Amino acid sequence: MNTINDVHLQFAAFFESPTLRPFAYLVSRKLGEGHICLNLDTAVEEVNALTFIDEPIASLPDWSQERFVSCNAGAVQPFVLHNNKLYLHRYFTYETWILQSLHALIAAEGATYAERLGRLELQKDLIATLFYPNGAPGDVVNWQAVAAVLGCLHNFTILTGGPGTGKTTTVAKILAVLFSINPDLKVALAAPTGKAAARMTESLNNIDLPVTAD
Repeated sequence: MNTINDVHLQFAAFFESPTLRPFAYLVSRKLGEGHICLNLDTAVEEVNALTFIDEPIASLPDWSQERFVSCNAGAVQPFVLHNNKLYLHRYFTYETWILQSLHALIAAEGATYAERLGRLELQKDLIATLFYPNGAPGDVVNWQAVAAVLGCLHNFTILTGGPGTGKTTTVAKILAVLFSINPDLKVALAAPTGKAAARMTESLNNIDLPVTAD
């Protein structure tokens, strides 16, 4: 009895359509690589690079003829085609839910923006202490300060930067400002893995800020 060690090939074998199988394989493999979908703009080349296909393909299938593929978000099929990307239905649902939630967060912030700005203005001295301990550096932009202010004003903020650029320190300073505004604030921190969560907690605990223990 022959066994298949490639889990993505096992997954693709569930689908009877020979034209769908290589794309099902790639969708599964992309998930294993940390991607949420298959970009069909480059999928023909990726399919033709697979060793198990019998013949190279020249173009994408007619997705409307694939019964396991939904070409509109309302139908429930194993795969969803959206914006020339092929998703597993579950992950398309996840992405859609997250997108709708973010839009709702952003839309809701207008009602409290003026109030938040007023409270933040009362924390000018604290912000100066946290980000400008030696005084404002003239025309040099302190992007950590910018990120912190935006993080306090908006319902949703993305903070990016390479290793050692101060992301965790900036998060700690944001929390210091928020706790100064509202000492009873409840904060939840999340990370994609247990190791990442432990590292984040350790990093935050080891940061020394020029603020009171409270």
